[in-house]
Amino acid sequence: MEKFKGLLQVCKTKAIKAFPEQQIYFRSNGNVRFVRLTPLTQMAGMAGFIVLFGGVTVAGVTAAVRHYELSQREERVEALEGDITALASRIESRQQLLLDLMNRHLGPEEPEDAAAAEEAPLLAAASVSPSGEPVLPGATDVSAELQRYRSFEQQQLALIRSASLAAETRIKETEAVLKRLGISTHKLVGQSPVNLPQTGLGRTGLGGPFVKVGLGKDGKPFSGAFQAPFRSLIASWNKLDSLERASLSIPSLIPVKSYHRSSSFGYRHDPFTGGGAFHTGVDLAGTYGEPVVAAAGGVVTRAEYWGAYGKMVEIDHGRGLVTRYGHMSAIKAKPGQRVAPGTVIGQMGSTGRSTGTHLHYEVRFDDRALNPLPFLKAAADLQEIQSRALGAQVPQRAAKAQG
Repeated sequence: MEKFKGLLQVCKTKAIKAFPEQQIYFRSNGNVRFVRLTPLTQMAGMAGFIVLFGGVTVAGVTAAVRHYELSQREERVEALEGDITALASRIESRQQLLLDLMNRHLGPEEPEDAAAAEEAPLLAAASVSPSGEPVLPGATDVSAELQRYRSFEQQQLALIRSASLAAETRIKETEAVLKRLGISTHKLVGQSPVNLPQTGLGRTGLGGPFVKVGLGKDGKPFSGAFQAPFRSLIASWNKLDSLERASLSIPSLIPVKSYHRSSSFGYRHDPFTGGGAFHTGVDLAGTYGEPVVAAAGGVVTRAEYWGAYGKMVEIDHGRGLVTRYGHMSAIKAKPGQRVAPGTVIGQMGSTGRSTGTHLHYEVRFDDRALNPLPFLKAAADLQEIQSRALGAQVPQRAAKAQG
């Protein structure tokens, strides 16, 4: 206790020395007055000044910090506004391109994600004022809006991948059909087509204005995370497009309406000698005079009486594919004539090396005889593939093979 009193006395002594008693004199009307300022009064005044100065300083600093925070927030809002405007523009551009591409390539078979993605342009237009400027109440709202648009981009990315998967699935299905027919996909696509009457597609059948789609620069609709998936999508669609266009050369119609198969393709007992022989086609027996139609579009390369074939028509369908129609009673086509699928080219008969009324139907690829039966059985599948290539239904005839 004594030590505390001593310490207190030392402090009091130092305070008196630092703040000695002051007297302030006033003279008024010949009278002199004074005010005495004790050390305690001076210390209280100093403390009050310090408190006041500190308060003003803290208030000033707080106001400066608040102003800085507000300016930073405004800058963030402006930056987010720019991000949203650019993002909404990319979403709109990308969506239009995607829908155009899908309608052209996939038609009604577009992926399930397409319906959800179609909402993106409408959603991208949300929270926009009549003047076209985004309505942005604050940074939090802007951030939420930006996240919404980014989620739309993820939907579009999923749509692209889904469309790629749909294209790859159709490629595999088409290649499986061609494999059953004994046709090499690579050879079929690589060979030249003829100018098919039903489409006009041939060596000069493609064209249109060049419209470049941005793939690699900032601001383009398919840059960044979209670049690789979109390139993959375009590659798949190009492959599918080439494959389906090439399918237009494949015989897909059954050449006669009513028939029963009287002889198959391959080795058999020759009907004249009884010995072993190789039959290069199938015999479709039916009614004398039954119309015979072209199984695919092409150019008539032969229409005459030709040895064992009797009255025969040969059609070049392009891409290495040729069909022959033999033993007919009448020929209704001329060499050099361009025929569409289903065009009547003759009538069933029994001319040439024949034992009765029937049509010898032959399919050749790269000058090699193929079994026509898989073509007859795959008629419906082939017509579906060709209808997609044409963008409309091709003429239908006997979707199901007999025999």
